[in-house]
Amino acid sequence: MKRKRNPVIVTLLVVLTIFVVTFVTMFFVIILSPEDGFNFSDGIGIVEVNGTISDSKDILEQLNSLVHNKAVKAIVLRVNSPGGSVAPCQEIQKEIKRITGEIPVFASLGAVAASGGYYIVTSATSIYANPGSIVGSIGVIMEFSNFEGLLEKIGVTAEVVKSGYYKDIGSPFRTMKEDEKEFLEKLVNEVRNQFVEAIIDGRKLTRDKVNAFSDGRIFTGMRAFELGLVDNIGNFNDAVNAASKSSGIQGEPRIIYSKKKRTGILGFLLGDDFVSGIYGMMPVNINAPIAYLYKY
Repeated sequence: MKRKRNPVIVTLLVVLTIFVVTFVTMFFVIILSPEDGFNFSDGIGIVEVNGTISDSKDILEQLNSLVHNKAVKAIVLRVNSPGGSVAPCQEIQKEIKRITGEIPVFASLGAVAASGGYYIVTSATSIYANPGSIVGSIGVIMEFSNFEGLLEKIGVTAEVVKSGYYKDIGSPFRTMKEDEKEFLEKLVNEVRNQFVEAIIDGRKLTRDKVNAFSDGRIFTGMRAFELGLVDNIGNFNDAVNAASKSSGIQGEPRIIYSKKKRTGILGFLLGDDFVSGIYGMMPVNINAPIAYLYKY
């Protein structure tokens, strides 16, 4: 005698099968398809640099992803940053310089693109700034705290064992000596000169002209244009349209963002921004004490 199937169980199995197939299909579409669906027309790649620059890894990955995307004919770097640690800024600038040998890289400066925020675009194909963008702050800064007086008041002393005279330079437990300040000033000026060299090379300006305004002062976008630090006065859309025109794209350009690396299963289920926010609250500080940074 043939056993009769329970209609409720059959219905549940059908619904479950549909759910699993739909989920798996959506998963592979999201993971394997381009960022904006199945549109393979030529477009402009966009990389956003926001906030203080303490690490270059994410920006380099985005640039690398876009430059290897055959649909990307040019890249627009949108910068809203006061700069940050020297080495990461130099890594990004060097990568942009390399990429310009393959495809054009246009820069769009937002509210603030000062110090390291400007340094990273010095080798861009063309730089756009708004009339009121904050640009410049060409220079280097190092800051150290001194708690010696406070510690004396509360009866706390620090004992330091070091292998060399300068090993504890900048220690918050004591006042810095004059010869130590002179040593750090030489270091700061050396790194400042690297900034100046990047501008001379990327902007094709003379050393005397760059030295005349590379004292940390800031400029409006309009003044930066007059000084030759930027090429055009315009907004983000102007930079995108110029990049599109230079690449021979007809009509409205397609905007292409690099595929972000997902933060594991949590990133897939909860969203990458949510998970990144959690990671961002972790007490990890990798900023170097020497920086291309506009303090405001």
